[in-house]
Amino acid sequence: MKPVDAGKGTADAGKGTAMTAAQVIGEELLTVAQVAARYGVSTDSLYRWIEKGALPVVRIGPFRRIRIRARDADRLLVADEGT
Repeated sequence: MKPVDAGKGTADAGKGTAMTAAQVIGEELLTVAQVAARYGVSTDSLYRWIEKGALPVVRIGPFRRIRIRARDADRLLVADEGT
């Protein structure tokens, strides 16, 4: 899935589809560091999964900071624990 700009609803140059700001309002958004701490994985691994398109991100604000929806992290990392 492509990183998205939650402020404008337009897609970044990455993989996947775009989301509007309304699609992420009310969802728990986490930083890369928060996801790493919550699941006990390295930030390097998370950035690698983001680059490969395995972990979707939301881009926030004018500096396009990366945020990860908690449900996307759960889907990838909780499923990964079962293997």
